[in-house]
Amino acid sequence: MKRSLFIAGVALALVTSARAAETNPAVIPVPRDPRWVTRHQNFVEIAKNCVDAWGIPSLKIHCAFGENEFALRKDMSLTGAEMLSAAGAQSIQPFRDSDPPGFSIHEMGTARMGRDPKTSVLNSWNQSHDIKNLFITDGACMASSGCVNPSLTYMALTARACDYAVNQLKRGEL
Repeated sequence: MKRSLFIAGVALALVTSARAAETNPAVIPVPRDPRWVTRHQNFVEIAKNCVDAWGIPSLKIHCAFGENEFALRKDMSLTGAEMLSAAGAQSIQPFRDSDPPGFSIHEMGTARMGRDPKTSVLNSWNQSHDIKNLFITDGACMASSGCVNPSLTYMALTARACDYAVNQLKRGEL
């Protein structure tokens, strides 16, 4: 097998039943959602001239894949096909799509965590720099992700932010 272009944080899972493969043609999807490289060109802002039915400003999303993501997706598809071939699969068709950002369920980074309000939305406690009673504890605070499901990390961030908010409330600072 050729050397892969995968960078740290990418997992490839192939799951199938040998018996089903013997009796039925099967489609075996090969996940190909690489770790995104953080890009300052990807961000969310308040739309200046667009509000919803209640007059609340809408979001304007600026998001695109970079060259690295396209190269990794291609490599993951081809490497997955090589692994299936080595396992004895036949009639393999590597999947090459052009799904837009937002198609995967674990994409992150729309409310970046950081120290500087000019380059981030949240402080280290997942608290908005601009709105002190707003805490965002999902994947929005993470600039990128690893290769595993981030749900436990979200839970830990939420527990930590709640503890901080309660302490702030008790001191009258929130």
